[in-house]
Amino acid sequence: MGRVWDILPPQKRPQKHTPKRTKKSKNASLFLLFLISGFVIIFMYATSQNKLPDTNKITTTNTPQSQTSTEKKVLIKVLNGTGKGEETTKVTQLIEDLGLKVIKTENALNLYDQTIVYFSPGKEEIAQKIADELTAYQAKIQAFTQESPYDVVVVIGGK
Repeated sequence: MGRVWDILPPQKRPQKHTPKRTKKSKNASLFLLFLISGFVIIFMYATSQNKLPDTNKITTTNTPQSQTSTEKKVLIKVLNGTGKGEETTKVTQLIEDLGLKVIKTENALNLYDQTIVYFSPGKEEIAQKIADELTAYQAKIQAFTQESPYDVVVVIGGK
């Protein structure tokens, strides 16, 4: 007796249906790839802009001749704690009139009643010079209680 598979012709097995890629799905894939790469490029650019400048490259403009070389390499940040945008510009101009350069300005997280000039060790003289210039703000100086990437941070408070 013969076996069934020897007598009957072989049956074709049903093939699994594999959908063909349409033009729309190819275009959607390319668009998605383009979109993701765009976000990656924007993210990389944004993170590269948040780096602190090299202190060896910081120079001041219109520097008075009596200024010491240590004042040329001071990293100064101004935080506006008044809620008024124009105050940052005023204080930055007053500091730059001293021959110092403000590296960064931002809004403070809270509103402040008084202007405080924080300084890192060895920068007390510069902080005092800035506080003396900010007479309209009745600024006081205070040493940093934590480590900071800046030498001096000016927090502008209400007058």
